[in-house]
Amino acid sequence: MRPPQESPPESPKSLRSTNSAGKQVCFDKVEIIEFPYQLGDNPAVKSGAPVTIGWESHTRAKFEIDYFEVFEKGERTDLSLSPTQRTKLLLALGYSQNEIDQSALQCEKIKKEREASIKNVKWDRVNLAMNAAGKTLRKILPGKSGSSGHKASSSVTARSA
Repeated sequence: MRPPQESPPESPKSLRSTNSAGKQVCFDKVEIIEFPYQLGDNPAVKSGAPVTIGWESHTRAKFEIDYFEVFEKGERTDLSLSPTQRTKLLLALGYSQNEIDQSALQCEKIKKEREASIKNVKWDRVNLAMNAAGKTLRKILPGKSGSSGHKASSSVTARSA
């Protein structure tokens, strides 16, 4: 038999959460770790050069949960940056306009390649169906492939115009 567990003492400096099973989780501190901005390579931006964070942390700060909730939390409704804001940020970090432009161009190129790839998926299905039909025909007409000394084509390819 296990001894009864005491619940942690009530504290104004902690955040409690209880689930439907009666289990509790208690938080009393928040640690914020800041990372440097860098020129990114993710083409998910609508336009302009992407920004990412680096691997090495700049600063770390610990706060009591109550202090964080009141003073540090702030409004965080829109964390996105416009292309102009990202460019200004990257220039301030020491990146050249040429590096920023090259990154933006590379992202646009990747986006166009992905769009083309998505369009070609339809043709991949057509190619699979045509290859399957060709194999079936070769099974039905087995004498055709070897009688003239020529091998039957093993694949048929459809292309978009």
